[in-house]
Amino acid sequence: MKYPKRSQYQHAKSQYRVRNWPEYEAGLKKRGDLTVWLSDDALEAWRVPAEGKPGGQRTYSDVAIEAALTIRMVFHLPLRQTEGFLRSLAQLLKVDLPIPDHTTLSRRLTKLSGVRFRSLPTDRPIHYKTIIGRSMRSRTFDGQCVEVQLANKILNTMTQLGMPDSYRVA
Repeated sequence: MKYPKRSQYQHAKSQYRVRNWPEYEAGLKKRGDLTVWLSDDALEAWRVPAEGKPGGQRTYSDVAIEAALTIRMVFHLPLRQTEGFLRSLAQLLKVDLPIPDHTTLSRRLTKLSGVRFRSLPTDRPIHYKTIIGRSMRSRTFDGQCVEVQLANKILNTMTQLGMPDSYRVA
């Protein structure tokens, strides 16, 4: 490994300090809180009301599928582990909810209609790569579009929970 010459020190990596460390640390802790990602509103809207149309009725609402896929993306879980995670979570909460299986999650990913794309000006590609991951999980273009929309919603939520206010030290 070569050490930089004295003339190259000006190009060394800058160091930063965070001004609002207590608020930022509290925001980081909130990101791991399940109530942020699985709210009471989502639990209330989990089941789809009967439509009265002939044929098979949907069991899970788009809110339930979106919540499950959001938890999958936030905690970097495969579909089967997401299903198991939600089942254990429902048992711990002592809530009688039908949990979508992994095939339902993969089929309904491309058909979500309520997901809207809105980005905040602080979003950057590096945040997407470091928080969500370097690659897409969906194979189809429609699934990838929904995945990007969910990821953007996750990043917006994390941004609202707290961002560092940093300054350059040297």
